[in-house]
Amino acid sequence: MPNLLARDNPMTIVMGPIVWGAHFVLVYVFNAIACAKGAGGTRWLGLPMVAVVVSLLTVLALALIGWLAWIAWKRYQPVRDAAHLVQEKDIDRSVPARQRFLAYAALLLCGLSALSTFMVGMPALWVPACG
Repeated sequence: MPNLLARDNPMTIVMGPIVWGAHFVLVYVFNAIACAKGAGGTRWLGLPMVAVVVSLLTVLALALIGWLAWIAWKRYQPVRDAAHLVQEKDIDRSVPARQRFLAYAALLLCGLSALSTFMVGMPALWVPACG
């Protein structure tokens, strides 16, 4: 089985958006099920249950995206000076440029995914469930 977080694996670019997509689906499925079962008004520790669960899912997703962004940043640092190798014809010398692109793209997509995850999770704090 291939390592999805390997330096040259193109999957590293889409790991952040995959976490955001999973968070998006989990939040809306949980909210739909809670409303269908009539649990939208249930309270845990004085707070609405749906808001608590959505907030926990959001914090978990943001932590995972932050970890992926940290990995991308650590991979980008050693090869960020490889810009002069982008047009290199020799495959062996172009490897640092490819690694630089993959790490930078993964880092930027992790940032976008973190913003998107935050925007999906925040309405749960202000908008009542099943309203």
